[in-house]
Amino acid sequence: MFIKTVSLGFNLRDRRCDASIGKMDKLQLRSRREELSWGNAKTVRNDNSSRFGKFMQVCFSGTQIKGCIVQDYLLEQSRITFQSRQERNYHVFYQLTAAAQRCPQLAQEYMLEPAENYFYLGQSGCYTLNGVCDATMLDGLRLAMGVLGIAEEMSSGLFSLLSAVLLLGNLKFEGVEGDEEKSQFTADDQHIVEKVCSLLGFDVESFQVISLFRQIQVRGTVTSIPFKLQEAVENRHAMAKALYSRTFAWLVDAINKCTNPGAHQRHFIGILDIFGFENFETNSYEQLCINFTNEKLHRFFNHYVFALEQEAYREEEIEFAHISFTDNTPCVELIEKAPKCILKMLDEECRFPQGTDKSYLIKQHRELEEHPSYVKGDRRNWEKEFGVAHYAGVVVYMVDGFLDKNKDTQQDQLFDLMHTAKNVFVEDLTRFQDLLGVRLEGLQGRQTISRTARSKPTVGDTFKHQLSALVDVLDLTNPWYARCLKPNSGKRPNDYQEQEVLLQLRYSGMLDIIRIKREGFPVHVPMETFLNKYGVLNDSHRKKGQLEDLTEQAAAVRSILNGLGLPKTEWQVGKTKVFMRNSVFEPLEERRQGLLRRKAILIQRIWRGYSCWRDYQKKRHAAMILQDNFRSHRLRLSFLKKRRAAIKLQAYYRGRLARLLAAKLRIQKQEEEERKRKLEEEAERREREKEAADQTAIDEALKYVVVYVGHWRR
Repeated sequence: MFIKTVSLGFNLRDRRCDASIGKMDKLQLRSRREELSWGNAKTVRNDNSSRFGKFMQVCFSGTQIKGCIVQDYLLEQSRITFQSRQERNYHVFYQLTAAAQRCPQLAQEYMLEPAENYFYLGQSGCYTLNGVCDATMLDGLRLAMGVLGIAEEMSSGLFSLLSAVLLLGNLKFEGVEGDEEKSQFTADDQHIVEKVCSLLGFDVESFQVISLFRQIQVRGTVTSIPFKLQEAVENRHAMAKALYSRTFAWLVDAINKCTNPGAHQRHFIGILDIFGFENFETNSYEQLCINFTNEKLHRFFNHYVFALEQEAYREEEIEFAHISFTDNTPCVELIEKAPKCILKMLDEECRFPQGTDKSYLIKQHRELEEHPSYVKGDRRNWEKEFGVAHYAGVVVYMVDGFLDKNKDTQQDQLFDLMHTAKNVFVEDLTRFQDLLGVRLEGLQGRQTISRTARSKPTVGDTFKHQLSALVDVLDLTNPWYARCLKPNSGKRPNDYQEQEVLLQLRYSGMLDIIRIKREGFPVHVPMETFLNKYGVLNDSHRKKGQLEDLTEQAAAVRSILNGLGLPKTEWQVGKTKVFMRNSVFEPLEERRQGLLRRKAILIQRIWRGYSCWRDYQKKRHAAMILQDNFRSHRLRLSFLKKRRAAIKLQAYYRGRLARLLAAKLRIQKQEEEERKRKLEEEAERREREKEAADQTAIDEALKYVVVYVGHWRR
């Protein structure tokens, strides 16, 4: 399985591995963290652009992942020392410096400063990514290194090397007064040199020698020649690139050792994440290798799609004419096919001691100017550039630095010093001194490797054989392609730029594939699917229902297509599939869509009628409830009103009765009082009469007594 993509992004589950994920799955996620930090960088178009190609073989045993093998291709070393505006160096540098600002102990241990203080990080003016915390990302990176089994001593040495690479960029150098053939450190450089040597475990004097002098060997005699000022600066860049590229190779090797599937390498899913076609204002050796890769893979893609198309026609016994397609083989041969090709001539020029970019270009113009894919270009720039007519368009390449980049000039003095380094990690990097030779170890049976002085393979030839081995692997697999297109170059949401998307389609080769498809029968539909989808267009098929026999299905398909009056030359029925051109497929789809639209309108009409009736019933029921409640409420109001009136009438009536009763009672009371008064008066009268009678009796008695007494006296 072959997937070509642009970037997998930061959003992986590597920050917190679920307990249900297997050990090998965790290792895969952690190794992805390593690759993102060390091999990805921010570009103008992508905040997380992969700056190296890789082919990952995820090996399985049954349904369980057993391991993974990673093959990397052409790390962009020029980014280590230079970045364009609004771009960044590799993520790991910013992660390390950001974490050092948050943790003073880390800054002290690795002698780190803010990113703005480093020349290798400050050229573009871009230090951060939107929505990304670099310091937090370093925590995840260190955790990933622990999961992958990288020892603490190695991790410490690795971060020390990163800090040293950044410090190398701050070395300025200056010319020696009175001698333009020599250079020397500035006063500020001495302090930086001491830091670099402390971090890498180098002897200070030895490091100063390899920074200011180069050695040549003539007949067994080693001679030291001082660097000129510009040469010393370039040598500093070369040392930084050598250290970082070997560190990256060491990490890939560590990942492969940790995730090695062992004997389980037969069944795998291969994921190819590799550079897309590039055409900048200034194109150099890296763009030539990248575009050569795309030419090679485009040819494989075209042949694969073409072969699949032809095979499908043969299996279904379809009559077809020859299908032509744009074959980019001449362009591929221009770059790689000996004896006269760009890479071969570049390798030959690298073997000449006095070879220069200019001499190489003059020879190339002379030998290749008649080739149909070679563009000699403007006469005024014949000594500086040449062009290649790629499948996506003509690209002009500037040859400045071609020979040096192809030779990948070895820092032999640097590696000799690394062999004696006190930093264990730096000493271990010497395993990758001959980096190109290491990359060729896995290529078996390839003996025609071009080599420069001291039997070192060239970058171009190594890369060419890596690609050939990759294509051989792809030939043995069942490839699938994922094309990643960006709607705009400004990373803006909801902004679709048609011209940019069209350009990406052309660069990815999709236009050629579309043309190949259009020349044949681009639409392949299984008969059962065809009948299920388009059987609604034929009344007789709808009545028959599902058909099981292929012969009956084929007859039904022909009946549908003939009944619709579609051109017979534009479609064919195979054994199990229906092959159609767009002139048939599009009208067929339009009729199906028209029928579905009409039926949909009918369904909508019935549904809307039902919905309206249902809503009416709901409203009617609600109205009846409202009416019932309103009437009940109204009757209750009437009842309450009448009750209040009745109560009021009762009150008035009872009041009248009470008043009448009160008046009667009052009269009765008055009469009773009058009767009582009369009785009292009668009683008083009788009392008075009695008292009067008694008084009279007393008086009479007294009179009698007086008379008697008087009589007695007498």
